[in-house]
Amino acid sequence: MTIPALARRAHVAALLFLALGLSISTALAQQIPALLDIPAAIAPAHPDLVERRANLVQVRDALRSRTASHNAECSSVEVGSAQDSSCTAARAALAADINRHIEASNVFNADVRRIESVCVRDYGYDLVFALRDCEHNQPSTFSYACLNGTGISEKSLACLGAKPTTGSAGALAACGILGMVPVDAASRCQDIKDVCVTRALQAHKDRTATCLH
Repeated sequence: MTIPALARRAHVAALLFLALGLSISTALAQQIPALLDIPAAIAPAHPDLVERRANLVQVRDALRSRTASHNAECSSVEVGSAQDSSCTAARAALAADINRHIEASNVFNADVRRIESVCVRDYGYDLVFALRDCEHNQPSTFSYACLNGTGISEKSLACLGAKPTTGSAGALAACGILGMVPVDAASRCQDIKDVCVTRALQAHKDRTATCLH
């Protein structure tokens, strides 16, 4: 005897895995967030995150397998049968496990983002110190770094550095370089500082990139 279509029930479990490509139905449709990757700069110091992510991936695989099996077994069962009752219970259990996995995934992603922000903040401190060093280490207008290649010898520059009134006409004359200091000496020094700042900013950019997924 053929069972009428209306006397059969579909217990199809809905599971929305954005990254796993599972089919869904409206009954249990919930969005399971993609798991964030753990940045290279974070992973070595946080093996617990690596382990948690691996466990979550295993749980997802198991849920996918359970969903496929459940849908195959319970897509059409006789209303009021033992299988009907069994499928109803199995579907409820699967839904509960999906909800727990969603919560665990959201907590994991929040933890990754929090640690990423700490990583970026710490590299921000490094940038502050690097820029401060650029400021403090900017060479004097009459330093060899700024005047190299202008024809002024290291001996003359050392002489100038020993004078209490470095940069005065008297000091320049005493060291034999009066009239030899180019007018762009100050801009040469600024260029050296600018290179230092540019390098510090690029290093900061490269480092913070390793903090982010």
